[in-house]
Amino acid sequence: MSELIGCGSVHMDGEEPKIHLHGALGEHGKILTGCIRRDSRVYLLLEVLLFELKGITTSRPWDEVAGISRLIFP
Repeated sequence: MSELIGCGSVHMDGEEPKIHLHGALGEHGKILTGCIRRDSRVYLLLEVLLFELKGITTSRPWDEVAGISRLIFP
């Protein structure tokens, strides 16, 4: 079994919430680090601490030049 620790954000894309997560996964000296993509799977359990920051507005629009959805604080 592996351990995972990460940090990310939840933002709205229209009416649908989207999750963006960077994490580190480790087991017996093997480590995988990076952005957790849509086809990732969890085995058994995922514990999450979620903090809501009120009073700020963010969005994550697609950036054609960078080829990613960048977090924007308007």
